[in-house]
Amino acid sequence: MTVPSKCVRCGSLSVRDQKGTGRTVCYKTMPTMELPPELGVPTCGRCKELHLDRMDQKALAQQLRDTYMRSLRDRVCIALDVLRQHVSWRWLEIKLGISQGYVSRLRAKAGNPSPELVALLALLATDPSLLGELESFWAMPASSWRPSRRNPAPPSRRVRPPDSGAQRKLAEIRDRTDIVSVIGQYVKLLRCGADYFGACPFHEDQEASFHVSVSKQFYYCFACQRSGDAIRFLCDKENRTQADVVADLARRSGIVE
Repeated sequence: MTVPSKCVRCGSLSVRDQKGTGRTVCYKTMPTMELPPELGVPTCGRCKELHLDRMDQKALAQQLRDTYMRSLRDRVCIALDVLRQHVSWRWLEIKLGISQGYVSRLRAKAGNPSPELVALLALLATDPSLLGELESFWAMPASSWRPSRRNPAPPSRRVRPPDSGAQRKLAEIRDRTDIVSVIGQYVKLLRCGADYFGACPFHEDQEASFHVSVSKQFYYCFACQRSGDAIRFLCDKENRTQADVVADLARRSGIVE
């Protein structure tokens, strides 16, 4: 594997072939799938940028596919262990329309389950009362079946459409707020190209993992994954409510309350 001498993102010379646990990537249905610990990936020690040539990407893609399938098999086994307390394997095969013996193969981690099947089994395991719904679904004529009403949320907790005037005002406050100036009060930022880097204020950071994008007015830590805009930064850093921070920034920006 070719390790580049210089990071293409931040210009650091600390790119090294790194292995280990705790590294996650967003892959297909899983937002935080853990990379295999034995997989070495050239990674910038400052901004955590991955550096892969075309051959490396192909090898990584195969590793990710294998890891994803192993995770699907593990999740199926967990769901099946719960469902076995309520129904037989054959009942599941009949109601889900899958071939005889397939569930047993899944339990032995011998099959390749689809993400759709894994998600369905997870839902049934989370709420086994849905097994009765599944029985009713197939037992009744399609024209007469209706899903049961299951604990609708009280009116006070139902989602209401956002007020367009408030949304426009919030957007104006964000546009008038310079995120670099806000974060610069708490973090020593070093300019690198069009963006800035510094030590993350939300964890002990020795690698300058905290990235501030000027064009997007957005921050992101490559180590702890904290992210947001200037409003979110002040809420988290000063332990304040969003309403309080918005009101303060509105006054600073000269926007009349």
